[in-house]
Amino acid sequence: MKPIKYKYLYTIHTIQRKSGVSLVEILVAGFILAFVIILIIKGMTYNSAIIDRNLQITLALSQAETVMERLRNHDYKSIMNDFGANGMYGPIFSLNEIDGMGAINLNNINDDLLQVDIIISWRDDITGRLLGEDKNLNGRLDGGEDTNNNGILDSPVSLSSLIANKGM
Repeated sequence: MKPIKYKYLYTIHTIQRKSGVSLVEILVAGFILAFVIILIIKGMTYNSAIIDRNLQITLALSQAETVMERLRNHDYKSIMNDFGANGMYGPIFSLNEIDGMGAINLNNINDDLLQVDIIISWRDDITGRLLGEDKNLNGRLDGGEDTNNNGILDSPVSLSSLIANKGM
């Protein structure tokens, strides 16, 4: 028997790929890299602002806690006179490390119980934004400052406590 000869013999040629990177690929990779770098920088800037805000809140809270401890350790019978409107310490105080004021509100619940509210308002040193309702930072509720109409200054940093007369 005779072998069959094929009229056409098909051979598979392998296509050889050229090595290297095209200009389009370089441009796409560059745009993606630039986009990622911009996102990282924006994220770092935002986080830096949040860290600074938290530092300011911590400083304001520390100052408020210091004043509250001073009130708790003060003679109960002289708190209203010393920290009231005409007292030697007054109902307002300036903050040490941030641009702001604190206000002390005293309320006699009865002869042996005093409610103390400390409200801190300050101006953000980076954005200049006011935190708290005291727009002119004078420690007093003035016209136009009470944005929620509750009759008192409000702030992200405020402390409230009851102080009892321990000398009963």
